[in-house]
Amino acid sequence: MSSVGETLANERRRLGKTIAEVESATRIRAGILHALENEEWDRLPSAAYVKGYIQNYATFLGIPPAPLLRQFDSQARLRPPQEQFH
Repeated sequence: MSSVGETLANERRRLGKTIAEVESATRIRAGILHALENEEWDRLPSAAYVKGYIQNYATFLGIPPAPLLRQFDSQARLRPPQEQFH
């Protein structure tokens, strides 16, 4: 099973979309898109914002966001407190 970031990045590439195209369509900044795809959670704002980004990005790619959101929640619970979101 792919991780959240891998799933988003792989689907974007499969569709032939660039980060710039996703940024323009979703209004999610390129830096945030890169951080999502690379699961650099410490570079992102609170989990509530990250969930919104995941939902918006997945919807744009035409994939159901719910499984990705559940996976994100699972990953967040497994992180030690110092690695969780600010």
